[in-house]
Amino acid sequence: PGYDSQAVDKKPTLPTSSSSPMITFRFKNGCVAQFRASGTEPKFKYYIELRGQPGESRDEVNKRLNTMVTVILEELLHPSENGLITPSCL
Repeated sequence: PGYDSQAVDKKPTLPTSSSSPMITFRFKNGCVAQFRASGTEPKFKYYIELRGQPGESRDEVNKRLNTMVTVILEELLHPSENGLITPSCL
C-alpha cells in the first residue's frame, strides 16, 4: 500500500509494508516529501529533501527547503486542525 505522485501507476517505488504504507510526493522543483506511519510506535514520520542546483549555495538550498517544509506540512497536514505538534526546528 502506498502512493508515489511521479510513478505512472501511482504505486510506490520504495519498499512498503502493510503496517507502514508510504506516500511520496515529488515536486517540479525537485523536492521529495515522504510520509509514513511508524511500524513500531504511535508516530507519523516524514522525510523532505531537496537537491540544490549547480552553483547554488548550501544556504540558498536550505532556505528553499525550509520554505517547502513549512508549506508542505501546513497545506497537507494542517497540524493545528488535526492536533499535530509541529517540530520546534520550524
